[in-house]
Amino acid sequence: MSTSSSSTQRSSHESLKEVFKCKSCVLILMDYDEERRARFIRLVELVINLVMSSMDRALVTCVCMVNQLQWPIAKDSPIIRVGQRSFVLGFPGLLYGLQLVSCCEPHVIDSLERVFIKFGHYKDLNRKGTEKDRFKFAQEVAGNATLDK
Repeated sequence: MSTSSSSTQRSSHESLKEVFKCKSCVLILMDYDEERRARFIRLVELVINLVMSSMDRALVTCVCMVNQLQWPIAKDSPIIRVGQRSFVLGFPGLLYGLQLVSCCEPHVIDSLERVFIKFGHYKDLNRKGTEKDRFKFAQEVAGNATLDK
């Protein structure tokens, strides 16, 4: 497991910078099968890249990549830390669980947390806040998931 800051070119109008990499993570689709069990997807390598436009430096996207699966980290998608090495990632219609392996070093987890704080709608329910704070955050997330009529 390691963090990295290598840069590679994607095209003449954008560049790619790797800001986080962890070789062993468990990805779980938080959807129940017929027997009401969460679906284990696979043991994966998680990579988070920053995609920057050379045309407009204000355009920056942070993208998680797990094998062929890619999704943006955005301020409108909740990322919730629920354990020492466990996170829940929410997207419209999807909920994923991400768990870093037990041998993952604290500095690696801290690096991932910093990326989530900077680019996502992040909340740590593992060690911070009271029950009232957690309830308020759950209401906020639920409010963001509904459409105003």
